[in-house]
Amino acid sequence: MMGTDTAIISIDADTPLPDEAGGKARGLRLIARSGLPVPPAWVILPDATRQSIVELAAQLQANGVGLLAVRSSAQGEDAEHTSFAGIHESLLGVRPAELATAASRVALSALSDRAYSYREEIGLPPPSGPCAVVIQQLIRAECAGIAFSADDSSATVVIEAVAGLGETAVNGAAVPETHLVQRGSGGWTTNGRRPRTQLMATTVTVDGITRVSLPPEQRHQDLLDDSRASAIAEAVALLARHAGRPVDVEWAWADGAAWMLQARPRTRPLTDAVPPGQTWTRANIRDVLPDLPSAFSRSVTAIWLEEGVRTHLKEYGVRLDPDVPVVTFIHGRPVFNECIYRAGDLLGVSRDGMQAEFGGTAAADNGVPVWDRSKALRHPMILLRATAVALAAPRSASAYIKRVRTIRTELNGLDLQPMTDGELVRRIRDVSAEVGVDLARNALGVAAAVANAQYPVLSALRRHPTPRAVLARLVAGGEPSVSTRQIDDLVGIAQVMRAWSGASDFTRTITAEYSSTQYWQDRLPPKLWTMIRSWLALYGHRGPFESDVSSPRYVEDLGLLASSLFPLVTDSEPNALAGILERRRTEAELAWQEVEWLCGRWRRRWMGRQVRSINRLQALRESVRSEGIAAVVPIRRMVLELGHRLQQRGRLCESSDVWHLSLEELERAVAQAEFAVDVAVVRELARRAAWRRIEVPNCFTSEEVASISFHSTAVDATATTLHGNGVSPGVVEGAVCVLQAPSESHRFPSGAVLVAPATDPGWTPIFARAVGVVVELGGALSHAGIVAREYGIPCVANIDGVTRTLRDGDLVRVDGSAGLVSIVSRAHSVEA
Repeated sequence: MMGTDTAIISIDADTPLPDEAGGKARGLRLIARSGLPVPPAWVILPDATRQSIVELAAQLQANGVGLLAVRSSAQGEDAEHTSFAGIHESLLGVRPAELATAASRVALSALSDRAYSYREEIGLPPPSGPCAVVIQQLIRAECAGIAFSADDSSATVVIEAVAGLGETAVNGAAVPETHLVQRGSGGWTTNGRRPRTQLMATTVTVDGITRVSLPPEQRHQDLLDDSRASAIAEAVALLARHAGRPVDVEWAWADGAAWMLQARPRTRPLTDAVPPGQTWTRANIRDVLPDLPSAFSRSVTAIWLEEGVRTHLKEYGVRLDPDVPVVTFIHGRPVFNECIYRAGDLLGVSRDGMQAEFGGTAAADNGVPVWDRSKALRHPMILLRATAVALAAPRSASAYIKRVRTIRTELNGLDLQPMTDGELVRRIRDVSAEVGVDLARNALGVAAAVANAQYPVLSALRRHPTPRAVLARLVAGGEPSVSTRQIDDLVGIAQVMRAWSGASDFTRTITAEYSSTQYWQDRLPPKLWTMIRSWLALYGHRGPFESDVSSPRYVEDLGLLASSLFPLVTDSEPNALAGILERRRTEAELAWQEVEWLCGRWRRRWMGRQVRSINRLQALRESVRSEGIAAVVPIRRMVLELGHRLQQRGRLCESSDVWHLSLEELERAVAQAEFAVDVAVVRELARRAAWRRIEVPNCFTSEEVASISFHSTAVDATATTLHGNGVSPGVVEGAVCVLQAPSESHRFPSGAVLVAPATDPGWTPIFARAVGVVVELGGALSHAGIVAREYGIPCVANIDGVTRTLRDGDLVRVDGSAGLVSIVSRAHSVEA
């Protein structure tokens, strides 16, 4: 079936396609030649007449075709190096009667300002005219997504799945369910899986397509079993063999089969070049920023960390090569150059020991840090300066806290309406640099002071079999930090809410209305609402991934508070901090008795002063972070004001799209009318979708960047004991719950062991329900280590790949003293 005009071609295995048919049409022909299920499709060439399109539409309608997908198929589109993702129009749910208008709109999108700007940026000539258009019968997908061959042999396939149509996987509106499927002698096997987080789905009905809100029980429900995943993987491998290269496909599951909708060469997103001969680490940064920070946050964080680290090291008398960055982004992920350890190297402090303290990627080391005094004596001035920095750190950090509070008060009082765009941009740049650079510098200074205070204590405990565990027990006996008080106060609210007669109804389901302050105030008893207002006044500036400026805060979106609070209300009684503190103090006293037996009474007194100092410094470091993050809220307000103005001028679709612009792009957007803001946003979204597929290791060299691959890191599935750094003592057994982000907290059952890539204060409420914590990255001074110790939870850090090695339901023994996680039984054995 086709139109009478030869400029409309039915796409099948044998029909030749002219060059102007474009990339999408050739991808569909590849699917047809591979013999895989593909919905009927046609390509409308640029010289097709409107009458012929109308005739085709009539034939489609007569043959019972209800809805169509209408997509661009320009020359150069869906090619190996140019995807045009999001540049041209795509229309879903088009009725045959609307086809002529829809096809014209899509074809002319190749001549839009956005398309011209994109072509200019990637070095392609301007379009010669409208592009070809592919139309395809739209099928009612049960689930859909993207799949691609992760290596050139096609023996590894990554599958991403969402409920409904696949557009929510393509445009980043959901975190798709991800499967790593590998082919062996026995067929395809799923060797890794990450759960889905999807709030909305696009579905096909008899009346068209619609977006529906998914009920909570369906937002993380498994979509693909092993059989479905294997069928999709086999189709991808077959397409790759026919194409002679790795491929990227869009698929849909309908009527019990995997349908292939589009196929293109797999492209690798470009990453900035890095200087040769360098080693990069995600230590000290993965527990601060999310896995993929926003474009705006990448730009300002690079300034904060670059200048903050250089200023800190300059205080030691260490100057770094100005041409080698301290921090950069690899496939969107923030990484530190290991030159950040330069001062320690010169002073003879073992790099492994430093990484164990600060959350690095070194091999597990639960003993006393190695210090080569002879090296330190060769650099006496650096040694003196390091001592001076450690002594001055508390005073400097306290002054920073006071200064930031003043800045925040001033910013909160600003009337943004009369300020010009240029004034807002200058204020954003100046304030973010002042707050962020000093935040990084003071956090490093206090961390250095903690390490300086810890070393002599650990040296005195050298004869003890687990000196770090003893020190952790001693320090945990002190007062909790602000991050831990945040949990305790939230637990107190949960206890009061549990006694309220309306708690069951109020906490049953979190809907969009829960974001509103007024919604809570209208429904809660006055006493309960007063408690929540007080909590927000103290901690409302915090939230999941709070170091990313684009991340909403509790005070801005009470739906985030609901996600943290309601599980504490509906689950069994959460851990109460008061009882934990009493138990920890008792354990601390027992540890002091061990110290006195090992070192003597006089050494115990000296050590008591050191431990109190360590406890105060750790609490101060958390306070520095908390106050610095509080200043982010007014910065967010200024950025969103500019986003609102750009939206009003028709240059942004949504005001929140402003976060997809770097600070430099935002400056250009308000200063240059010709700057293509929409192209910058579309390109950022395309980059993020591609970056999300790539797994950046925790430590690598510049020479290894080019080979960093898709989610294909090998995991030893036969391992029974995992070695890490014990950062909070104690031994506990429990079932594993693997979470990738705090937004998945509702999946976490009380009494489970939390397994995560790393944690920041957004994860804190989960600690109140956990019996143990295991993280891929973290150290004694990381968020996971500090809060776990204060909350009495055993914690083991620095187990690379642990979120893939362990699975939900695995029974493990977490030994936070020895730094070991023993797998007692796998999930399938537990269920049996």
